[in-house]
Order: sequence, then C-alpha cells, then structure tokens
Amino acid sequence: MSRSAQVFGIKSDADTNLRVLLALAFRTHYGDRAFDQLNVPCAHMVMGPDGRSLCDRHVD
Repeated sequence: MSRSAQVFGIKSDADTNLRVLLALAFRTHYGDRAFDQLNVPCAHMVMGPDGRSLCDRHVD
C-alpha cells in the first residue's frame, strides 16, 4: 500500500483515506477500462425492472 501511495505521490494522514485515493489515482492514470478489468463489483447495484442487476449511479 505505502509503495503504491509513494508512486502516485499520496500522503496519508488522519483525514485521508489512502485506499480511496489509490483507487482514484489508479483510475485517473490508467482509465476506466483498466479499472473495469479488475472485476470489482459495483457497490450501487440494484435489481432492474427486467430482473437484471444494474448500477443505479452508472451513466452511459
């Protein structure tokens, strides 16, 4: 964790969530496609009207 934070120049303190900043830095640096390839499930999934899971915050 700390090595990754150093690569992106992120400093940790009491008000800084290091994991969130690393995720944002990764996504900013590598783009959404690389982030999507991590296969991390969306935390905003809801059941759609057709019974499929949809992200209620995703914008196309």
